[in-house]
Amino acid sequence: MMNLIAQTALYIFTCGAMALLTSVTLDAQAVDVVVNIDRTTLDWSDLGMGAPTTADDADQSQNPHVEFRFVPKYGKPHAEAGAVDYVLPRLNDGKLPGNSDDNTKNSWFDTAKNSRILVDLGESADLARINVYSWHSGALSPQNYTLWAAAGDTQPNVDSVDLSKGWQKLAKVNTFPLGEGGKHGSSINGKDGILGQYRYLLFDLPANRPDWYRSGFISEIDVFKAGRPLGKVKVLDRGTQSGTQTLKFGDIQLTKLQKEATPYLLSGQKLYAYGSMNGTFPRVGRLGGDQGGLWCHPIKLLDSFEYAIQEEGQSDWQL
Repeated sequence: MMNLIAQTALYIFTCGAMALLTSVTLDAQAVDVVVNIDRTTLDWSDLGMGAPTTADDADQSQNPHVEFRFVPKYGKPHAEAGAVDYVLPRLNDGKLPGNSDDNTKNSWFDTAKNSRILVDLGESADLARINVYSWHSGALSPQNYTLWAAAGDTQPNVDSVDLSKGWQKLAKVNTFPLGEGGKHGSSINGKDGILGQYRYLLFDLPANRPDWYRSGFISEIDVFKAGRPLGKVKVLDRGTQSGTQTLKFGDIQLTKLQKEATPYLLSGQKLYAYGSMNGTFPRVGRLGGDQGGLWCHPIKLLDSFEYAIQEEGQSDWQL
């Protein structure tokens, strides 16, 4: 039974001191930074920070001078990630993914290491909120990044291993504890309504799955200046369930919690590994190609392979 649920957590970072719920020390312009993370399998509007918008101050429709660029020294965008030269236009075009594996509306990187996204707002401005949204069927939905910021017209070094020289660390975000799959959102806010005055933002993202050479999906990034009305970010009690997955191998039926690691089956001297996520994935027995979700790595092909999911409040479906 995979329950239609969502989870949330709240991290409060105090600049210049140890964070209340993490060991990260922040020193950005002596302000308090509040990071809210949330996950849902419902509509974007169900997230605590609300749905992505085209009315934010970094959207192409509001400010055509804003650019989202990748840093070439680090992870390279996937061939289908929509990069145009060094620009990542999907991150601020206001166009949302149509499904949980939409290669036409997300940006992501082919790398086992870190990727970096540079945002140039065109001019320094007092910022109040930064929202990041992602959606994938499994391991590429969680967000894991450190956000750095800088003011002034001179862009600090984006290639540096030590970003503390020239950049201010604003926040460290990790939504992996909320589980894989679904829509993930993170919202970075100044506790008193202002994050600080910045022109440049730099997202430093480790790979979600180094073994797949894949970063996480990023669907949209919204940036809001101070001085405009902003809705309150809700902290929702989502519960703790994560759902289960059931796979059938002929007469064998196994169920595991979605958050648990992939188990292995041993038959004689033959080892079978299997895993599952909702989505569209390689056929049974395929060892290469795209990252898996519904996949099986047996020594021999099986005569039958079924994967069934029952979601609370939804019709059952089966592959």
